[in-house]
Amino acid sequence: MATIPLGTGVGWVVSPVIKLMFEKVQSYISTQYKWQSNLEDDLKKLETILTEILLVVGTAERQSTLDFNQQALLCQLKDAVYDAEDILDEFDYVLLKANAEKGKLRSFSSSSISIAKRLVCHDKFRSKLGNVLKSLSRVKECAEMLVRVMGVQNSSLRMLPEPPQWRITSSFSLDEFVVGRQKEQDELVNQLLEQVDRPQPRSKRERSASPEVITIVGSGGIGKTTLAQLIYNDKRIEDNFDMRTWICVSHVFDKVRITKEILTSIDKRIDLTNFNFSMLQEELKKKVTTKKFLLVLDDVWYDEKVGGAINADRWRELFAPLWHGVKVIKILVTTRMDIVANTLGCVTSFSLSGLGGEDSWELFRRCAFNTRDPNEHLELKSIGGRIVQRLNGSALAIKTVGGHLSSNFNNKEWNQVLKSDLSNEKDIMTILRLSYECLPEHLQQCFSFCGLFPKGYYFEPDMLVNMWIAHEFIRDHRHTYRSLSSTGKSYFDELLSRSFFQALLYGGTVHYVMHDLMNDLAVHVSNGESYRVEADEPEDILPEVRHLSIPAERIDLLRVCKLQRLRTLIIWNKDSPFCSGICLEADVFKECKSMRLLDLSGCCLKSSLDFINHMIHLRCLTLRNTNQPLPDSLCGLHHLQMLSVQPHSCFTNTRLVIFPKNLDKMSSILHIDIHRDLLVDLASVGHMPYLRAGGEFCVEKTKVQGLEVLKDMDELQEFLIIKSLENVSNKNEATNAQLVNKSQISRLKLQWGPNIDSKSDEESDVLNALRPHPGLEELTLGGYPGCKSPSWLDSKWLSRLKHINIYDCTCWKLLPPLGDLPCLRELHIDTMNALECIGTSFYGDAGFPSLITLGLTELPELEDWSSVDYAFPVLHDVFISRCPKLNELPAVFPPPVKMKVLSSTIVCTQHTDHHLDTCISQNVSLTSLVGIFHLCHLDSEDIADISFDRADMLNDGLRDLSPILPSHGGPFIDWCSDFHCTFVRLNEMEMVSCPNVTSLVDFGLFPALRNLIIMDCPNLKELPENGNLTALSKVLIEDCNKLVSLGSLKNLSFLTKLEIRNCLKLVALPEMVNFFSLRVVIIHNCPELVSLPEDGLPLTLNFLYLSGCHPLLEEQFEWNHGVEWDKYALLPSCLYVDKSIEYSQDIAEEIILENDIIELSIQTSVLHPTDSAASSSRLLQ
Repeated sequence: MATIPLGTGVGWVVSPVIKLMFEKVQSYISTQYKWQSNLEDDLKKLETILTEILLVVGTAERQSTLDFNQQALLCQLKDAVYDAEDILDEFDYVLLKANAEKGKLRSFSSSSISIAKRLVCHDKFRSKLGNVLKSLSRVKECAEMLVRVMGVQNSSLRMLPEPPQWRITSSFSLDEFVVGRQKEQDELVNQLLEQVDRPQPRSKRERSASPEVITIVGSGGIGKTTLAQLIYNDKRIEDNFDMRTWICVSHVFDKVRITKEILTSIDKRIDLTNFNFSMLQEELKKKVTTKKFLLVLDDVWYDEKVGGAINADRWRELFAPLWHGVKVIKILVTTRMDIVANTLGCVTSFSLSGLGGEDSWELFRRCAFNTRDPNEHLELKSIGGRIVQRLNGSALAIKTVGGHLSSNFNNKEWNQVLKSDLSNEKDIMTILRLSYECLPEHLQQCFSFCGLFPKGYYFEPDMLVNMWIAHEFIRDHRHTYRSLSSTGKSYFDELLSRSFFQALLYGGTVHYVMHDLMNDLAVHVSNGESYRVEADEPEDILPEVRHLSIPAERIDLLRVCKLQRLRTLIIWNKDSPFCSGICLEADVFKECKSMRLLDLSGCCLKSSLDFINHMIHLRCLTLRNTNQPLPDSLCGLHHLQMLSVQPHSCFTNTRLVIFPKNLDKMSSILHIDIHRDLLVDLASVGHMPYLRAGGEFCVEKTKVQGLEVLKDMDELQEFLIIKSLENVSNKNEATNAQLVNKSQISRLKLQWGPNIDSKSDEESDVLNALRPHPGLEELTLGGYPGCKSPSWLDSKWLSRLKHINIYDCTCWKLLPPLGDLPCLRELHIDTMNALECIGTSFYGDAGFPSLITLGLTELPELEDWSSVDYAFPVLHDVFISRCPKLNELPAVFPPPVKMKVLSSTIVCTQHTDHHLDTCISQNVSLTSLVGIFHLCHLDSEDIADISFDRADMLNDGLRDLSPILPSHGGPFIDWCSDFHCTFVRLNEMEMVSCPNVTSLVDFGLFPALRNLIIMDCPNLKELPENGNLTALSKVLIEDCNKLVSLGSLKNLSFLTKLEIRNCLKLVALPEMVNFFSLRVVIIHNCPELVSLPEDGLPLTLNFLYLSGCHPLLEEQFEWNHGVEWDKYALLPSCLYVDKSIEYSQDIAEEIILENDIIELSIQTSVLHPTDSAASSSRLLQ
């Protein structure tokens, strides 16, 4: 980790630990139960020793520097204090365990003491208590020596007064907190917008041009990140770029992490598990193709260990996916180093100087005076003006000093700061250290702890507060999670308001980070107690370290280090939330008996969690969910206060978290946090009002516990599923669930089982009693057997509801006025057998003001659908399927609504002004689509006969002719003689199982075709000679047994992949001299193919697979000799895979991926491909 030349740090603040021990001992002594006299004397002696030690520690901790001897004495003192704390904590553990075994969960000060009265008589505890006294007596001697060394007499020692509490104020909003920089912002925005609307480059040279890079260069704390944030959130930037991404790079350049962060910023739902770097780059290229893209890289450094050439190559490799096919890309970089601009080949390097005099004073005034008027404090105003002049326009220094002076609003303190050495930039750390030393003890502890986290880390306040609670940095007499969490968040807000943290806004989300200089300060002030292992530097972890963070790839260090004193271990993953794939052995923890906080979210575990049995001090545990239940050993951790379970990317199919029995009997548990992507089986958890998770509750017939178990679970969040509601006894049981109090549930699913024997009225009462909180956003009702809708759904109770899904409600006859729901965006109604009509009441008074998507499926009795004039003002997609009696759609859909109709008698030529996205209907002829002017995708399902006459009416819009895969027999496809229209937008065409096709039409009709798949066309003899598919990127031909030659495929300059399989008569491949982009060739089971193209293979080829070809061809590759072998041998970097590896699509993909072969892919627009089609074209996609 980085060190700071500020002298020697004092290290971890220990005074609060001693105070906590002191209070605990006092509580022992003050109990009403009688202790044995000798033990009571020992406890009083312990109280006295702690008081004396506290005086010395308070003095030592306020020294800015200590020499070596003073540090050594203080370290010994701390060791003894921590050892004593462990013993007292172990005593607490014994009491908690005894209470748990007896099933009595009363407070410590009552029945626990009666248990303790018996326990303390045992020789074991008496011996440990004696050791505590001996150890602390030695500490006292060390303390007296330390006092003498420091030149302080015992007689003059007194309890130091607590520093004044800061006035807790809310932090400035992001806009208010920024002062100045408007000129710089405008200048850089204008540069970024230059030529932003230029047309897409056409020439190969233009497409290969380097992205345009602009750097902001300035010293630490000068305001580079703030300026970049202003630019990123500028309305002009938002309006002119399709995508924006912000990445904090920091000291360690990691191309995989950076690429993953870019991708997850663009698409938060993307799963990048097991992606290698080549796959990541390919995915990034697809995401940004044709987009106007702004990438902000914050805090970029130059790696001096590897030199200029390697630094430049790293960035060129990272930017490679952005060089091809991108409409516009601009990269904005912030850095402290001028050399970075040269390394990145920047178009513009913008040197950022400090704030001007007026802006500096305005920022200082806001931070130091807050709402006070400086003119009412003229002397302080004068001193402040001189302080500002000496801060050289450094925004961080001004905010930090101003925040410090705001809580010390007196002449003495302000003059002291003025006299400090603030003369140059290097002394900014002195300023920051001064502000740290003026923090109260509890905030010093909290801030110091943050040195464990790497630079650029995004802090989650809730997570950080939980860690502070685990170490008892947060004190609250109520000792509930809500009160502790609230106090902890006020601590965080205090540090934020004084610039120890920063709030950055991008992507509509506020992210909390720590400035690099503040991170350095946190590392320094926790030196000796806390240690952060960096990813790429050799480390030596000292045995004195008590708090350790380590990246997953360095956990091998844990095997060679002594961890007996460790109280915190955080294993972090640079690719979070993706699994690092690095496993941790359980025996690493066998010596970790003092652990308070264990975060294993960055690694995998090879074994069960049983190794935590001996961690009796553990307060906070974070781990990833697997396919195994959480171990019973958790119930033995009687000090455990917080449990957090995160999703595991290696177990994406495992969403259910299974708790051990009796976890709800643990008296110390304050909070259980389960990630929103996971669900808890609520029927098995018992009484857990502190559970923060999404959950699933299945009501059982034989009631062990009914819905009333949910009554106090008001911390449930995100998603709640309640199943088997037919087993609910009555509406009182449903009422006891108190769903109306579950304010954090945004998605609710209520489900009845099939074939239930219940009364409709009773089920209606149950559903009415399950009234959700009005903040609900998504509702699913499944299998409801009642006839009437719930009362809370046909009112405006659910004003925030966005999605409704109703299915299998077979008795429901009348839909409620859902049109009155102001925020409803999606409505899906499926399998309602009793629904005969959709009347005007369905629209309510508002007519669905926000509805975008409407789906009606499996409504066998629906005949009439009424319309109103004011309905569906923003409707975009309509999906209608299997409504056999519905003959006419209502005239309520405003153009250009996209409609999709399946297996219905509705005439497809209705609504000709609309965008009929896909028309799928039995026995459809393209003549029935003549009036549909916006058909973009043509799919087919259960169609035996398709006629392509008059297809010229579709050529304007059709982009995708999807797989023709009938479920009964082969279709009759006749490419008509008058089929001469040009499909100028068709991108993808698949022909599958077409036995009557003997030849294809002129490929010149498809100038934009990119993907071509021809499968199972046994009578196809040849491809058209006059085709010129200049845009074609991928070709797959399979099971075409009469196909002899591919010689007609010419001038495919953009073809990247050619795959031929099971073409038994094929004797010749196309000439590839003009295949400038070809990377992958796969030939399998073509036994008549005896030679490669006469002019050889293109030099761009990376992967060649030959198997099942003519023996004369395969023998040359087997012996590495011959004319055909020589054609391959000329290739500079091509991997050849032979018949020794049995062919399969999975094997081919694995070989390509393992060898980092970049397979350039084209985004297609196939809608709802069938499973067989998807399977047949995996290598193409």
